[in-house]
Amino acid sequence: MRYFEEKKKAIMGEIDYGLPKNYRPVEYLESGSQKQWFDTGIKGSYKLRVEGEWWVDVSTIEDEYVIFFQGENAIVRYSFGLLRLKDGKWEFTSGSARNRFSEPSDSQCHFTIDMTPQNCAINGITRSTHDPDNFKSNRDIFIFGTSSSTRIRADKGDTGKKRIYWMKIWDGQTLVRDFQPCLDASSTPCLYDRVSKQTFYNKGSLNLDYKLL
Repeated sequence: MRYFEEKKKAIMGEIDYGLPKNYRPVEYLESGSQKQWFDTGIKGSYKLRVEGEWWVDVSTIEDEYVIFFQGENAIVRYSFGLLRLKDGKWEFTSGSARNRFSEPSDSQCHFTIDMTPQNCAINGITRSTHDPDNFKSNRDIFIFGTSSSTRIRADKGDTGKKRIYWMKIWDGQTLVRDFQPCLDASSTPCLYDRVSKQTFYNKGSLNLDYKLL
């Protein structure tokens, strides 16, 4: 659906976002700091599938990369996630693999993903594949950050501007997370999960930016 069409329907109350009373949907949440990340409460595993819509500006990356989402025990072990590197390459992490690819190459990139530990598709095109062992992490998948035990600093996120528009997580055939970016009743940016009926808040200390519908 086009943005302006959705905005009009949202204003007219024609779209049911499945949010609690006094919550307000937003187009996206934007992170630009290592002090911003979410814990999905879902552990990385061989059976997961992640769908979502994101945006990134590679020119704003100050460290080595930005993380869209990732959950793992430690570097190169029981990993599942997607990153964009400062040099423009992408990194698909699955099990013990960290596969890199170059397309799409846009510095400012608005994209969708459909990803399992076996296949990473961006904008409907498979960019990388892997055949991992049957793994399950004992650490949750973080959005805008990583749960890796090697990241000993308190802040689990990364610098670089990135946005989340929506995200779904499937465990086999079961939908376990359906995140809608929104503002809660106190106008605090958050992610509302329409499956568990829970509100997920930034675990860091710096509020996220957002765009109203």
